[in-house]
Amino acid sequence: MKLIIFTIVLDGQPFLSRHLEEFEKLSIPWEWRISEGTSANTNCTTWCKPQMPSLSRDGSSEYLTKISKHPNVKIRRRMLWAGGKVEMCNACLSGIEEDCILLQVDVDEFFSAGQMERIVEMFEEQPDAMRAFFWCRYFLGRNIVATNTDGYSNRKVGEWLRAFRYTKGMQFSRHEPPVLNENRGLAITRDETGRQGLVFEHFAWSLESQIAAKARLYPYPNALEHWKRLQENKVWPVRNLSEFLPWVGEGASADLFSNAYPDEVNPMEQFKA
Repeated sequence: MKLIIFTIVLDGQPFLSRHLEEFEKLSIPWEWRISEGTSANTNCTTWCKPQMPSLSRDGSSEYLTKISKHPNVKIRRRMLWAGGKVEMCNACLSGIEEDCILLQVDVDEFFSAGQMERIVEMFEEQPDAMRAFFWCRYFLGRNIVATNTDGYSNRKVGEWLRAFRYTKGMQFSRHEPPVLNENRGLAITRDETGRQGLVFEHFAWSLESQIAAKARLYPYPNALEHWKRLQENKVWPVRNLSEFLPWVGEGASADLFSNAYPDEVNPMEQFKA
């Protein structure tokens, strides 16, 4: 089955420009569909702060222009998506005429080509499966990761739904969490995908530029200052992450990547300071 990857983005560098090289390693038919611009705080993102209409100002727009002639890339742009992130997602679905596997890849989320091919295989092996959930390695800094499986980042309910069996005419009614109308039935669980090694990298709170942008969008008071304090911490692991990031709630913990995965190369090293 064809794999259609979709991404919505505003100011997505340095991550945005690292996806295509991985997608080009795929040995299966694929497309990358992107919606760029500011989303209105409507529907499932009414809790966010309103933003001024704009395209990206960090080099993302220029990069998208550069790759716009790629035969497997389709880009849609608006200064303001009045229907919010839901409208951006549905714009990515416009014109899909065939049944396929749909994979949401946010700009700071990374699956390898081998993982993406295995996702498609799992749907082919399980014809009744309609969607799939995943675990992620959730970064809170260049060398900091969340370490629990039911606190901040990997809650057992709702996260992370990223792959769908798509048939023509399906539309998203929500983005956070994603709800694809008419996509009902069997779900491949995170335990199943996890056993297949389908855990993705999520560089969610890894760079200061990201946190500054999130502080303009999310109603988290003094978010950048709290995040910087976590980066300066000297005592690991952190058993109660809310002492540093008050919005995460109880039960969340974190550690240095080098402690949690001592035998692995930190994937954040590809993104220079």
